[in-house]
Amino acid sequence: MACVCRTCLGHFPVLGIADPPRSKAAIHKAYRTAAKLWHPDRYENNQRKRLEAEEQFKRIQVAYRELCEHFDEPQRRFMVKQYRSRDIKDVYDAERFARAAAPPTIFFGDAHHCFSIAHFPEGVERIIVASALGGAESPVGFVNLSGAMHEQDLPERYILLTNHRFFLRDSSELVNVLWYADLGQIRYIDRHAEKKQRLSHRLFGWLLDKERRFTLKIDRRDGTEFYSLKDTPDDRVKKVIYNFLQQMRAESWL
Repeated sequence: MACVCRTCLGHFPVLGIADPPRSKAAIHKAYRTAAKLWHPDRYENNQRKRLEAEEQFKRIQVAYRELCEHFDEPQRRFMVKQYRSRDIKDVYDAERFARAAAPPTIFFGDAHHCFSIAHFPEGVERIIVASALGGAESPVGFVNLSGAMHEQDLPERYILLTNHRFFLRDSSELVNVLWYADLGQIRYIDRHAEKKQRLSHRLFGWLLDKERRFTLKIDRRDGTEFYSLKDTPDDRVKKVIYNFLQQMRAESWL
C-alpha cells in the first residue's frame, strides 16, 4: 500500500510519479527511468549540468529508498518534525546514508514576516510541501513578501531558501527558481550613494535613510540577471539574504 505522508508526497515528483503507486514494481520502474535521465555521466561535457544532475541523482536515490520503505510500512501522519525541529541537524538524521552535510542556518533577527526552519507557520509549511523538495533538500528560511499573515495563510509573494535552491514567487504569480550551483554575481547596491554629495542629501538625508535604499541584484553564473529585489523586503532582510547567498555560492563552487 502506497504511503501518502508528507515525505512521500515530496518524493513522488522526484521520480516523476503523478499518483500514489499501487505496487513496488511501479516505484522500481519510475526509479529506473529517473536514474537513467539524471545520471551524471550523461553530462560529463557540461560541468554546470553535471552538478545539477549529481544533486538530482542524490535526491532520486533518497526518494527511491524512502518510498520503498514507506510502501512496506505506510506512515499514517504527516511528519511535522521534519520542518519544526528545533535542532536543525535532526532534519538530516534520516538521510545519513547519503552523507548529506548539515544544512546551513539563517537568522533574520526580529525582522517581521521572516521565518527560520524551527518556526515555520502552517501556511509556510504548506508552501514547502507544494514545492516538492527532494529527499536531500531541506528548507532553511522563508520571507513573506505579501505583508501580514495568519498562521494558516498562504502568502501570494514569498522567498523560500533551501540548502540547494532559491525560490521566489513574484506578483506575476510565477515561481522563479535558481540552483546555488548556478549563482553568479550577487550585488547589494546603495541606490542613494550617488546623492551623498548633493546639497539636498545633506539637508534631507535623514529622510532618505528612512526609505528603502538598497537593491539586491542576483545574477546567474552565465552573467544574465535572475532577479532584482528593490522595494521588498526591508534592507536588513536583503542584507541577510545577500550574506546567505554568498555563503551558498562559495560552498557550491568548491
